Amino acid sequence: MDESKDRYGHWNLPWGEVHRAVIGDLDLAVGGCTGMLGCYRVIWYTDHEEDEQKLQVRGGDGWVFAVEFGETPRAYTILAYGQSNKEDSPHYNDQLQNFVNNTMTPVAFTDEDVENSVIREYRPGVK
Repeated sequence: MDESKDRYGHWNLPWGEVHRAVIGDLDLAVGGCTGMLGCYRVIWYTDHEEDEQKLQVRGGDGWVFAVEFGETPRAYTILAYGQSNKEDSPHYNDQLQNFVNNTMTPVAFTDEDVENSVIREYRPGVK
């Protein structure tokens, strides 16, 4: 409590005011802590690049995948910190909001689902 009071001015501030997930222009409150504290969502933090009153995610849970088996399996996933490290990619930070909101993306499983989610097709040797 003393450390929080010294650093932030008081001890009872909301977790998300300090603990942030930052990718590009997104700077969002996120839940989670180190495994040493017993959190289910294991995340560790480092000093925030722009605000010394905050911490930002440095690592931890990165990919979560849940599958419900049945005649047609259903699956949901989240790749917390994006699929690309290229800032100009549409997949740079496109899953971060879902991660902090504890939501997941349905996985395309059936042929119809896969066809409906195609962004671009490529067939080697065919123009």
